[in-house]
Amino acid sequence: MATYVAALADPATDRRSLEVNRRSDGGLLRALEVLFADATFGTDAIRFAPVMPAPDLEHRSLLRTDGAPWPPLTLHMATGPDIARKHANGVIVDDAVRAIAEDLVAHVIALLDGACMPDPLQPAGGTRALRPSDIAVLVRRNDEAAQFQAALRRAGVPAVLVRGTSVLESEAAMHWRWLLEALLRPTDPRRARTMAISWFGGWGAAQLAAAADDDLIEVQRRLGEWLEVLANDGVDALLAQVLADSGAVAKVLGLPDGDRAATDLGHVGDLLRAGAPNGRASIASLLAVLDAPADPEAEPDIEGSVRDRRIETESESVQIMTAW
Repeated sequence: MATYVAALADPATDRRSLEVNRRSDGGLLRALEVLFADATFGTDAIRFAPVMPAPDLEHRSLLRTDGAPWPPLTLHMATGPDIARKHANGVIVDDAVRAIAEDLVAHVIALLDGACMPDPLQPAGGTRALRPSDIAVLVRRNDEAAQFQAALRRAGVPAVLVRGTSVLESEAAMHWRWLLEALLRPTDPRRARTMAISWFGGWGAAQLAAAADDDLIEVQRRLGEWLEVLANDGVDALLAQVLADSGAVAKVLGLPDGDRAATDLGHVGDLLRAGAPNGRASIASLLAVLDAPADPEAEPDIEGSVRDRRIETESESVQIMTAW
């Protein structure tokens, strides 16, 4: 901030300001102007500056089903007797987040049930009902994104995470790791047992506890077959054979968050393929793909990263994303 303020004070600075906002409706910009009038941001030198909407957005707005305009901006406060307080000026965070999630769900359902929007595919003035994919929820942290997604889904509203943590931090990456570590040392009983309870093994805890030596030998035999595929045909063939033999995709699709798990499973597989540009790689080098540090020069808020978790479904869904 100090550098920015110093630049403002320099007579040689060429100042340029955005005068027209081509993304937001006129009603929202006017509401923000009322809310932030005379506001400063950290210093008096940085003041709120109103902007004009693009001509085609001047009068565009969400509408109620009766044709009345939907409020362009509403503020919701997390207050009430059901939110416990630490002291006069602070609330219990978990209680507040739950209340915010409930309020968010109610607001989204109200939009889907009672709002419509201009439809450029219809004659002037034509509208269509609001769809889940027309709604985006911006949050500050990835854990909040997951909480709000779960709350919306419990209410029957489809919701996906557009941007989240790295896929290498996902459960799918852990299962790929268990498999690769077992392939690295297929004769190690501990690693074979761990692989057996992965998505690629499919064992349950009871089956693992009751497993005899012959059962474990069968797991190790399968690992040996997969290693032969890698040696003879390369990484792509290995991944395809593992998925075909294990039926892992079908298994994870049956999980409560199956779409998410299946998308992550395929995404990590793609990263492993990318880690073998000539189609050949050792198990150790594939494990290194899972351990590679994030690129410190990447700008995920601008272009994203190949590791950013993909949207788990292309169906109509509310999109939840972190705001950078």
